Amino acid sequence: MDSLFCNEEHVWLMMSPAAAVPDQTHTSFNTCINNVTSFYTTKQDLEEAFELYREKEQMYMPQLGYVDLLDSDCFISSCRRKAIHWLIQTRRRLNLSPETVSNAVNYLDRFISLNKCHCWKYWTVALLSVACVSIASKFGETSPPALHDIQGEGLDYTFHPKLIQEMELKLLQTIQWRLNCKTPYSYVELMIRDIDFLMKPLLVDDLLTRLTDFLLFALCLDHKLLEFRPSVISLCVLRCIPEKLISSTYYSVLTHFVNLIPQDQLENLLECHKVVDNRLADDLYDILSSDKPYGSSSPVTVLNMAPLVERCDLQVDESLCLFKMPCRKRKRIDLHE
Repeated sequence: MDSLFCNEEHVWLMMSPAAAVPDQTHTSFNTCINNVTSFYTTKQDLEEAFELYREKEQMYMPQLGYVDLLDSDCFISSCRRKAIHWLIQTRRRLNLSPETVSNAVNYLDRFISLNKCHCWKYWTVALLSVACVSIASKFGETSPPALHDIQGEGLDYTFHPKLIQEMELKLLQTIQWRLNCKTPYSYVELMIRDIDFLMKPLLVDDLLTRLTDFLLFALCLDHKLLEFRPSVISLCVLRCIPEKLISSTYYSVLTHFVNLIPQDQLENLLECHKVVDNRLADDLYDILSSDKPYGSSSPVTVLNMAPLVERCDLQVDESLCLFKMPCRKRKRIDLHE
């Protein structure tokens, strides 16, 4: 098992609190998360974890030039947006943890950024998306879903298990088996569990789920956010949490984390804040402000996310839709097709 982590030190420190919950029966995200508590009990613990995340985050970012690729290649950009949309839907359908889907999106971006070829097809991106969910689930879920369950809805194609496994191996080799990635969600989870952050600590898990969906939709709507470090994106998003949800010490705690950002990166922090504040803050406020539960089947989820989904779809050339379901039966892709 140790070989799976390769050179990723301090895996226990990076592990999601959800992974520390004992496996009693079939443990899904929503059934175990209310029992989760933070590993970090002091400010010093949080600071050290934050700094350790920052030291490692760059090795988990897409390659330089990826944003330029998405700007210049509308086919890949459209496929990516549809893929992320499908990954979000799959999280809700299979009740996966926010960490799992965040990691899956990270694997997707890193793989595409390392394979800047012009031979991408609809079905290859669909296959990659399935492989990303499968690997992320095996890494982060107590009971990872079967391959046929992952392919349950939203795909034009179904894939032979052997083909998916070959894609998984190719993905793992390409990203050098670095699975324990540092995403914006990693920082949000770390900081939001600080007891000084929220007015109602019991809302933490609900808020984490909403923030995760928003972060993924934000990356779907504006891939230029990928130019910023995950730590920077997370701080900008946390600044937009409605005041009714936060404690009186919230901004001082947030400022403390901002001060941990090196001076030469503060300009990036301001640029990222402009993107979030100008384009996405209203959507985030709407998602976070609802007093109703936010679950995978909640009508509130659908209503609050509808404007974001609509904006995402409007930016996609319908002729390039990756996962638009046809009237015919889905095409089965076998090994040697």
